[in-house]
Amino acid sequence: MPMIFVGIPVWAKQNFIEGAYVFGMVTAAYGMGAFIGAISAGYLKGPDDKNLIPYMFWAFVFSGSTLALIVFYNAYWWAMLLFFIAGGFDTFFYVHFTTWLQRITPENILGRVMSILMLMSMGLLPVADGIMGFAIEISLNMTMVASAIFLMVFCSLVALNPRARLTTQAR
Repeated sequence: MPMIFVGIPVWAKQNFIEGAYVFGMVTAAYGMGAFIGAISAGYLKGPDDKNLIPYMFWAFVFSGSTLALIVFYNAYWWAMLLFFIAGGFDTFFYVHFTTWLQRITPENILGRVMSILMLMSMGLLPVADGIMGFAIEISLNMTMVASAIFLMVFCSLVALNPRARLTTQAR
């Protein structure tokens, strides 16, 4: 998210004469993909519990790769296509993940678990945005590629970890 909120506007401004337009189109494409992904999550059955976490993190590998792919091929229609696909997959899996998390969480701590999830999703965003802003001052392209590599490696490790397929707590 920090690269989307901080990096993409700078990328659009540096690479296109009509930077605000390009930023709007790219984020609109992500939003349209997210909208379709959310609606699809309501109508389509998600992966089974055993595969939900690995599939979600494989989708995040793709989302992370979009940051590097737009650096190497600098056409805004390409960025729109990538972000549309990423938005669809991100939201589809996030809806199913949230549903799964609420289903497996004991009712007496559900509010706390959802509060922690919200803190991680939105509350830490300003801190991450600040860090990204600092890194972008050094090099936008290097920061975008490094962020992409970090996301791809970290999410691949989680997706490949056998513990990501555990749906019950080990005793």
